Amino acid sequence: MCPAEASFKQERDNVAGEFRIALADKPELFHITSVGGEARNGQVEFTDKKVVKTTSVAPSRWYSNRTFTGRVSEFGSISGSWTDPTATKGNFGNGKFALVRMDYAIRIKRGPVNDQGLIPGKLYLNETYLGEVYENPKFVIPVGEYKGGLRTKSGKNYFQGSGGVMGEKGDFLLEVVGVPKRTDILIHPGNKPEHSEGSILTGAVIEKGTTRSAPTVLKALRLHFYGEDKPASATPVYAEKAKGITIKIEDDEPQKP
Repeated sequence: MCPAEASFKQERDNVAGEFRIALADKPELFHITSVGGEARNGQVEFTDKKVVKTTSVAPSRWYSNRTFTGRVSEFGSISGSWTDPTATKGNFGNGKFALVRMDYAIRIKRGPVNDQGLIPGKLYLNETYLGEVYENPKFVIPVGEYKGGLRTKSGKNYFQGSGGVMGEKGDFLLEVVGVPKRTDILIHPGNKPEHSEGSILTGAVIEKGTTRSAPTVLKALRLHFYGEDKPASATPVYAEKAKGITIKIEDDEPQKP
Protein backbone atom coordinates (compact mmCIF):
# COMPACT_ATOMS: atom_id res chain seq x y z
CA MET A 1 0.00 0.00 0.00
CA CYS A 2 1.28 3.44 -0.94
CA PRO A 3 0.12 6.17 1.47
CA ALA A 4 -0.01 9.86 0.65
CA GLU A 5 3.13 11.98 0.69
CA ALA A 6 5.66 9.17 0.31
CA SER A 7 9.09 10.23 -0.91
CA PHE A 8 10.61 8.35 -3.86
CA LYS A 9 13.99 8.51 -5.58
CA GLN A 10 15.64 7.03 -8.65
CA GLU A 11 16.90 3.46 -8.59
CA ARG A 12 18.17 2.97 -12.12
CA ASP A 13 18.09 4.00 -15.77
CA ASN A 14 16.80 7.30 -17.10
CA VAL A 15 14.56 8.52 -14.31
CA ALA A 16 16.35 11.24 -12.37
CA GLY A 17 15.28 13.04 -9.25
CA GLU A 18 12.73 12.65 -6.49
CA PHE A 19 8.97 12.18 -6.62
CA ARG A 20 6.32 12.64 -4.00
CA ILE A 21 3.21 10.50 -4.20
CA ALA A 22 0.16 12.71 -3.79
CA LEU A 23 -2.59 10.08 -3.80
CA ALA A 24 -2.38 6.31 -3.90
CA ASP A 25 -4.53 3.95 -1.88
CA LYS A 26 -3.63 0.55 -3.38
CA PRO A 27 -1.40 -1.10 -6.00
CA GLU A 28 -2.76 -0.01 -9.37
CA LEU A 29 -1.60 0.72 -12.89
CA PHE A 30 -0.34 4.25 -13.26
CA HIS A 31 0.55 6.41 -16.23
CA ILE A 32 2.94 9.36 -16.22
CA THR A 33 3.39 11.95 -18.95
CA SER A 34 6.02 14.56 -18.16
CA VAL A 35 4.94 18.14 -18.79
CA GLY A 36 6.54 21.56 -18.95
CA GLY A 37 9.60 20.42 -20.87
CA GLU A 38 12.27 18.49 -19.02
CA ALA A 39 11.50 17.63 -15.40
CA ARG A 40 13.72 16.44 -12.57
CA ASN A 41 11.52 16.55 -9.50
CA GLY A 42 7.76 16.59 -9.51
CA GLN A 43 4.43 15.86 -7.97
CA VAL A 44 2.82 12.58 -9.05
CA GLU A 45 -0.95 12.70 -8.76
CA PHE A 46 -3.06 9.53 -8.79
CA THR A 47 -6.68 10.12 -9.83
CA ASP A 48 -9.69 7.80 -9.60
CA LYS A 49 -9.02 6.78 -13.20
CA LYS A 50 -5.46 5.80 -12.26
CA VAL A 51 -4.03 8.55 -14.46
CA VAL A 52 -1.13 10.51 -13.05
CA LYS A 53 0.57 13.73 -14.03
CA THR A 54 3.91 15.28 -13.17
CA THR A 55 4.76 18.91 -12.59
CA SER A 56 8.24 20.06 -13.53
CA VAL A 57 10.24 21.85 -10.81
CA ALA A 58 13.84 21.47 -12.01
CA PRO A 59 15.67 20.66 -15.28
CA SER A 60 17.04 17.20 -16.02
CA ARG A 61 16.74 14.47 -18.65
CA TRP A 62 12.97 14.17 -18.86
CA TYR A 63 11.27 15.16 -22.12
CA SER A 64 7.85 16.70 -22.53
CA ASN A 65 6.66 13.91 -24.84
CA ARG A 66 7.99 11.01 -22.80
CA THR A 67 5.30 8.69 -21.41
CA PHE A 68 5.77 6.41 -18.39
CA THR A 69 3.68 3.34 -17.55
CA GLY A 70 4.09 0.85 -14.73
CA ARG A 71 2.86 -0.39 -11.39
CA VAL A 72 3.01 0.56 -7.74
CA SER A 73 3.99 -2.60 -5.84
CA GLU A 74 2.39 -3.60 -2.55
CA PHE A 75 5.74 -2.80 -0.95
CA GLY A 76 5.80 0.79 -2.16
CA SER A 77 8.18 0.74 -5.13
CA ILE A 78 7.29 1.96 -8.61
CA SER A 79 8.64 0.28 -11.73
CA GLY A 80 7.81 0.19 -15.39
CA SER A 81 8.93 1.51 -18.75
CA TRP A 82 8.98 4.75 -20.71
CA THR A 83 8.57 5.51 -24.40
CA ASP A 84 9.26 8.55 -26.53
CA PRO A 85 7.24 8.37 -29.77
CA THR A 86 9.17 11.30 -31.28
CA ALA A 87 12.62 9.84 -30.58
CA THR A 88 15.10 10.51 -33.36
CA LYS A 89 18.40 8.94 -34.27
CA GLY A 90 20.79 9.22 -31.36
CA ASN A 91 17.95 9.63 -28.86
CA PHE A 92 16.73 6.44 -27.17
CA GLY A 93 13.00 5.91 -27.71
CA ASN A 94 12.30 3.61 -24.77
CA GLY A 95 13.68 2.28 -21.53
CA LYS A 96 12.93 1.00 -18.06
CA PHE A 97 12.73 2.81 -14.74
CA ALA A 98 12.21 2.17 -11.04
CA LEU A 99 11.57 4.51 -8.16
CA VAL A 100 12.43 3.58 -4.58
CA ARG A 101 10.39 4.84 -1.67
CA MET A 102 12.82 6.67 0.61
CA ASP A 103 11.03 7.04 3.95
CA TYR A 104 11.59 4.11 6.35
CA ALA A 105 10.35 4.84 9.86
CA ILE A 106 9.88 1.95 12.30
CA ARG A 107 7.77 2.45 15.42
CA ILE A 108 7.41 -0.21 18.13
CA LYS A 109 4.62 0.10 20.72
CA ARG A 110 5.42 -2.21 23.63
CA GLY A 111 3.04 -3.90 26.05
CA PRO A 112 3.51 -5.73 29.37
CA VAL A 113 5.52 -8.93 29.82
CA ASN A 114 3.68 -11.98 28.44
CA ASP A 115 3.44 -15.57 29.66
CA GLN A 116 6.57 -16.52 27.67
CA GLY A 117 8.66 -14.01 29.64
CA LEU A 118 8.98 -11.61 26.71
CA ILE A 119 7.88 -8.03 26.19
CA PRO A 120 5.73 -7.99 23.03
CA GLY A 121 5.54 -4.95 20.82
CA LYS A 122 3.50 -3.95 17.78
CA LEU A 123 5.79 -2.96 14.93
CA TYR A 124 4.68 -0.29 12.46
CA LEU A 125 6.58 0.73 9.32
CA ASN A 126 5.64 4.18 8.03
CA GLU A 127 2.58 3.78 10.30
CA THR A 128 1.50 0.52 8.63
CA TYR A 129 1.24 -2.39 11.09
CA LEU A 130 3.49 -5.31 10.10
CA GLY A 131 3.29 -7.62 13.10
CA GLU A 132 4.56 -8.42 16.59
CA VAL A 133 8.15 -8.30 17.87
CA TYR A 134 9.69 -9.09 21.27
CA GLU A 135 12.32 -7.99 23.78
CA ASN A 136 13.99 -9.64 26.74
CA PRO A 137 12.78 -7.81 29.90
CA LYS A 138 16.35 -7.90 31.28
CA PHE A 139 17.72 -5.92 28.34
CA VAL A 140 14.98 -3.46 27.39
CA ILE A 141 15.84 -0.66 24.97
CA PRO A 142 15.06 2.71 26.62
CA VAL A 143 12.09 4.59 25.23
CA GLY A 144 13.15 7.04 22.55
CA GLU A 145 13.89 7.52 18.86
CA TYR A 146 17.07 6.05 17.40
CA LYS A 147 18.87 5.97 14.10
CA GLY A 148 18.70 2.70 12.25
CA GLY A 149 21.48 1.11 10.26
CA LEU A 150 21.91 -1.60 7.65
CA ARG A 151 24.68 -3.97 8.73
CA THR A 152 27.17 -5.41 6.27
CA LYS A 153 28.76 -7.96 8.63
CA SER A 154 27.49 -10.48 11.18
CA GLY A 155 29.07 -13.46 12.86
CA LYS A 156 25.73 -15.27 13.01
CA ASN A 157 23.10 -16.39 10.52
CA TYR A 158 21.19 -13.14 10.86
CA PHE A 159 21.51 -11.87 7.29
CA GLN A 160 18.45 -12.10 5.07
CA GLY A 161 18.53 -12.45 1.30
CA SER A 162 16.17 -13.09 -1.59
CA GLY A 163 13.11 -15.14 -0.67
CA GLY A 164 13.68 -14.34 3.00
CA VAL A 165 16.45 -16.95 3.26
CA MET A 166 18.61 -16.50 6.37
CA GLY A 167 22.36 -17.08 6.44
CA GLU A 168 25.81 -15.61 7.00
CA LYS A 169 25.50 -13.60 3.79
CA GLY A 170 22.68 -11.47 2.47
CA ASP A 171 21.64 -7.89 1.90
CA PHE A 172 19.48 -7.06 4.91
CA LEU A 173 20.20 -6.85 8.65
CA LEU A 174 18.83 -3.92 10.66
CA GLU A 175 20.61 -2.41 13.65
CA VAL A 176 19.34 0.02 16.30
CA VAL A 177 22.08 2.65 16.58
CA GLY A 178 22.76 4.84 19.60
CA VAL A 179 21.26 2.77 22.43
CA PRO A 180 22.97 4.09 25.59
CA LYS A 181 26.03 2.05 26.66
CA ARG A 182 25.17 -0.74 24.21
CA THR A 183 26.17 -1.80 20.70
CA ASP A 184 25.19 -4.52 18.22
CA ILE A 185 21.47 -4.12 18.93
CA LEU A 186 19.97 -5.96 15.97
CA ILE A 187 16.53 -6.89 14.69
CA HIS A 188 16.72 -10.65 14.13
CA PRO A 189 14.78 -13.93 14.53
CA GLY A 190 14.03 -15.40 17.95
CA ASN A 191 11.09 -16.17 20.23
CA LYS A 192 12.60 -16.85 23.67
CA PRO A 193 14.21 -14.55 26.27
CA GLU A 194 17.56 -16.34 25.89
CA HIS A 195 17.60 -15.43 22.18
CA SER A 196 18.23 -11.78 23.02
CA GLU A 197 20.72 -9.80 25.07
CA GLY A 198 19.19 -6.54 23.95
CA SER A 199 18.20 -7.15 20.36
CA ILE A 200 14.64 -7.05 19.02
CA LEU A 201 13.23 -10.47 18.18
CA THR A 202 10.85 -11.07 15.27
CA GLY A 203 9.67 -14.61 15.98
CA ALA A 204 11.01 -18.06 15.20
CA VAL A 205 12.87 -18.85 11.99
CA ILE A 206 10.77 -20.83 9.49
CA GLU A 207 12.55 -24.08 8.70
CA LYS A 208 11.85 -26.22 5.65
CA GLY A 209 14.39 -28.95 5.02
CA THR A 210 17.80 -27.30 5.17
CA THR A 211 16.43 -23.84 4.34
CA ARG A 212 15.96 -21.31 7.14
CA SER A 213 13.68 -18.41 6.27
CA ALA A 214 12.88 -15.15 7.99
CA PRO A 215 9.71 -14.89 10.09
CA THR A 216 6.88 -12.88 8.52
CA VAL A 217 7.65 -9.51 10.13
CA LEU A 218 11.34 -9.62 9.28
CA LYS A 219 10.67 -10.70 5.71
CA ALA A 220 8.22 -7.82 5.28
CA LEU A 221 10.79 -5.33 6.59
CA ARG A 222 13.24 -6.33 3.85
CA LEU A 223 10.63 -6.28 1.10
CA HIS A 224 9.53 -2.79 2.12
CA PHE A 225 13.13 -1.58 2.20
CA TYR A 226 13.98 -2.69 -1.34
CA GLY A 227 10.46 -2.56 -2.76
CA GLU A 228 10.89 -6.01 -4.32
CA ASP A 229 12.40 -9.40 -3.50
CA LYS A 230 15.23 -9.19 -6.04
CA PRO A 231 16.39 -5.58 -6.21
CA ALA A 232 18.89 -4.29 -8.71
CA SER A 233 22.49 -4.76 -7.67
CA ALA A 234 23.62 -2.42 -4.90
CA THR A 235 23.02 1.15 -6.00
CA PRO A 236 23.70 4.45 -4.18
CA VAL A 237 19.99 5.02 -3.60
CA TYR A 238 19.79 2.12 -1.11
CA ALA A 239 22.78 3.39 0.85
CA GLU A 240 21.13 6.80 0.96
CA LYS A 241 17.85 5.25 2.11
CA ALA A 242 19.65 3.36 4.89
CA LYS A 243 20.97 6.65 6.28
CA GLY A 244 17.39 7.79 6.83
CA ILE A 245 16.15 4.78 8.82
CA THR A 246 14.59 5.69 12.17
CA ILE A 247 13.43 3.37 14.96
CA LYS A 248 11.12 4.71 17.67
CA ILE A 249 10.44 2.76 20.86
CA GLU A 250 7.28 3.53 22.86
CA ASP A 251 5.53 1.95 25.84
CA ASP A 252 1.82 1.39 26.29
CA GLU A 253 2.65 1.54 29.99
CA PRO A 254 5.91 1.97 31.94
CA GLN A 255 8.04 -1.19 31.96
CA LYS A 256 8.89 -2.64 35.36
CA PRO A 257 12.65 -3.03 36.02
